[in-house]
Amino acid sequence: MRFSYLHGTTKQAARDAIERAIPEFARRANLQPQDFSQHWEGDTLRGAFHARGINVSGTVTVTDTALDIELRLPMALRPFEGEARRRLTGGLDDIFGPGRPHA
Repeated sequence: MRFSYLHGTTKQAARDAIERAIPEFARRANLQPQDFSQHWEGDTLRGAFHARGINVSGTVTVTDTALDIELRLPMALRPFEGEARRRLTGGLDDIFGPGRPHA
C-alpha cells in the first residue's frame, strides 16, 4: 500500500512528528506490537514490528511538502488496506491538522 500525505509544515518538523507517532499508531490500533524497530536512512524512516502473528514493515519518506508512505502488509491483510489507510490518514490528521488534502 502506497500513498502520500501533504504535511503542511517544515521537513524537520514533519520528521520529528512522524518519528514520535509511529509507535503510537501501532498502540492505537491495539496491535500490541513486539520486536518494534525504526531507523532513519537519510529522509526515510524504516520501521517494522510483529503483532498478532503477522509481520508489518514500511517506510515513510519525508519531503519538503509530503510524507510518502509505503506499508507492506501480508497477503491475508490486503483486503483491509482501505481501512488501514483511513486509520493512518486519521492519525496523520491528528498530528498535522484535519482537512489536509491528500496527494
